[in-house]
Amino acid sequence: MFVERDTNAGVDTSVIAGVTELCERHGRVVVVEDDLIVSPYFLQFLNAGLTRYENEPRVMQVCGYMFDVPELRESKDAIILPMASSWGWATWKRAWDLYDPAARGWTEGLSDKQKRRRFDLDGNFDYARMLSRQMRKAVPAWDIRWYYSLFVRDGLAVYPPHTLVLNEGFDGTGTHGRPSVTIRQAQLQENVAFDFPTRVAESPEKGLVFEAIGAFRSASPLQRLRAVAKAVLRPSGGR
Repeated sequence: MFVERDTNAGVDTSVIAGVTELCERHGRVVVVEDDLIVSPYFLQFLNAGLTRYENEPRVMQVCGYMFDVPELRESKDAIILPMASSWGWATWKRAWDLYDPAARGWTEGLSDKQKRRRFDLDGNFDYARMLSRQMRKAVPAWDIRWYYSLFVRDGLAVYPPHTLVLNEGFDGTGTHGRPSVTIRQAQLQENVAFDFPTRVAESPEKGLVFEAIGAFRSASPLQRLRAVAKAVLRPSGGR
């Protein structure tokens, strides 16, 4: 099914309307934007996750992207994290019905230092500032509000240990991607089968992922240089 419009509705309206309509029709949805390259096993992982966690209310999303975490490169176990992703993902109607575009109560909810730090992935990335900018200046960012909707419900998302998606939207040709943003991405994984956790709880590897996000999503060249040096000098071994 194709939906054509006479004018550009914008990313927020398009994504929210599209996900809502498909959830209403089918009870679930897989979302892939046009600047993403996916592994041949991307849909296999997402569909398996949708089936495995369909009746687990805390699990609100299945994701195909994973930041490059050296300690997870050889892992075959999917992980569960308290954060959302917009780079190739899937969800159910039961979870999307909880999406609150108004992010009601966000100022009070993040005024607590501990909650704000948790929202910022233990202080590794300033998502609270991103949400504040979106709410105060109406910056198009449906995804930060989706993350907040997950956060306030103590929700979780399932991820592969290494990526099934590459984002090619940082070459300066897109509306929202900036060429100055450098993100180190792993190679696409092929011919892999990941095991899903039987226990619905945050995976112990979350700290490693949070560090990777803080290192490689930073807009500071100095911070990126330090992060690369840290990754290179970090001794190999167990997780």
